[in-house]
Amino acid sequence: MSYFSDQEREALAARLEPMTHPVRLVLFTQAIGCESCAATERIIRGLAEVSPLLTIDVKNPVLDAEDAAAYGVSRVPGLAIVGERDYGLRFYGAPDGYEMVSLLEGILLASAGDSQLSDEARAAIAGLSTPRHLQVFSTPTCPHCPKAVRLGWQMAIESEHVRTDAVSAVEYPDLVQQHRVTGVPKTVINDTADILGAVPETQFVETVVGAEAPAS
Repeated sequence: MSYFSDQEREALAARLEPMTHPVRLVLFTQAIGCESCAATERIIRGLAEVSPLLTIDVKNPVLDAEDAAAYGVSRVPGLAIVGERDYGLRFYGAPDGYEMVSLLEGILLASAGDSQLSDEARAAIAGLSTPRHLQVFSTPTCPHCPKAVRLGWQMAIESEHVRTDAVSAVEYPDLVQQHRVTGVPKTVINDTADILGAVPETQFVETVVGAEAPAS
């Protein structure tokens, strides 16, 4: 039985109808020590059923340690959204509520293989020569979070130097404490800078580009 109702499946299929190229959802999950892994797998499997361009590949971070390292997935449930190539789009947690909106945006972006950013943003990002690791914290009830997640994923698609993790704040209290997340969306850049709220594209891109590179 599918995780989604017939009505939900129809809505999801309509949302993903603009897909033009295949997208592979690589899900890292485990049965022990992960309360949301089983539900996340059901969600992702149900999502893969609504579009012929979506496939799912389920892996265990221990049994498939080399794959986990290759994708840079360090937590479960962890999802890599892979288009014609791996653009560095990751989702951590169970996609629920507005976080499902973010996941669908990531799938569409990966399918298109185009960031859809403005020419000004593309020009600014083109100057990047050092890594930028973005962690965009969100919650299922935050209506402004998908905008921030989308901008992070757009930058990852635009530049091989950017990797963006969408992180469900309700599932990783250690990360919330480490990065002092008191409100969402909050975007942490290389652990050296952050962006509070859903800011305009220009401000988001300028802050990410201007952030310090990670310590070697």
